[in-house]
Amino acid sequence: MNQSLCAAFYSVLNILMAPHKMQDYKRLLQQAQAQGYSFYTLAQFAALVRGQHPIAEPFMILRHDIDSDCKTALRIAGIENALGLRASYYFRLTTWKVNLIKEIAALGHEIGYHYEEIATEAKRLHLKDPEAIMAKLPGIRASFSENLKRLRKISGLPLAGSASHGDFANIKLDLTNRPLLADNSFREQLGLDYEAYDEDLRAAYGLHVSDKAYPILFHPFHPQNLIAERRSFLLLTHPRWWKLNLRPNLMEACKHIWEQILW
Repeated sequence: MNQSLCAAFYSVLNILMAPHKMQDYKRLLQQAQAQGYSFYTLAQFAALVRGQHPIAEPFMILRHDIDSDCKTALRIAGIENALGLRASYYFRLTTWKVNLIKEIAALGHEIGYHYEEIATEAKRLHLKDPEAIMAKLPGIRASFSENLKRLRKISGLPLAGSASHGDFANIKLDLTNRPLLADNSFREQLGLDYEAYDEDLRAAYGLHVSDKAYPILFHPFHPQNLIAERRSFLLLTHPRWWKLNLRPNLMEACKHIWEQILW
């Protein structure tokens, strides 16, 4: 099978099948608990790092990016809550279901904004030159500011942390959304305590492990192996990969294709 056919096959497979299982996530957390892990949200970890407080080893930071599947996010939050654990959940504008978000927050989890304004503006204006996009940064920051204020208002949550979303446009442009928050004075103005990819935080936790779709599953290591070795790491998961929820996954795939055509 050639490379294009392989890519098409796995794209369809990842819409129709979940590469991971919810019970496997629960067992993973239980395995870490049995190994004596400490668990942190990103807000908790950032406060320890920047307050120069000791961090218990081994540790695991639990982070979830909600790209399409909100219902599974709530189920994952329930699993963590039953185990006495707390995690960080980052929602996009397209996944901002306020009642569901409030349910997750009520379980003690951190809620943050999964922002993508640079990619959104690039697609809206059909810009494919990174320099042209960066020239629009003041306006993009104004959009981010308005979005964050609105999300805080409708949710009643502080939203003190944010995490950059990786859109297909970011990949093609070789430009992340993170330059949007590179200005510390802009962050202070908005009351943002951290961005998930801040260099001091990444240096402190060291190893960033993410779930992946078929056929990769995890990168760069399987978390089960890291737990067996009692290594500390941040675990990033995406609920859409952990339980089949066909409708939002199919809608996101169609939106992705349509945006590529229009861009």
